[in-house]
Amino acid sequence: MVNVWTHPDHRRTGHARTLVTACLDALRARGVTRVSLGSSDMARPLYAGLGFVASPHEMTLTLRAAQAE
Repeated sequence: MVNVWTHPDHRRTGHARTLVTACLDALRARGVTRVSLGSSDMARPLYAGLGFVASPHEMTLTLRAAQAE
């Protein structure tokens, strides 16, 4: 994922969380098991809340397999 950005007038309303969650769901459905991204200081709490773990240069997330419906 690259350049998730929310207009300042619409920040803190759930738009970025909804978008990133949809992207993660699509990645899981395709069998992707590891995601990494760069993050601004402002976005780190969002990504941490989604399970990403900070490292000095990026944030990473290991995805669990998609659940069969």
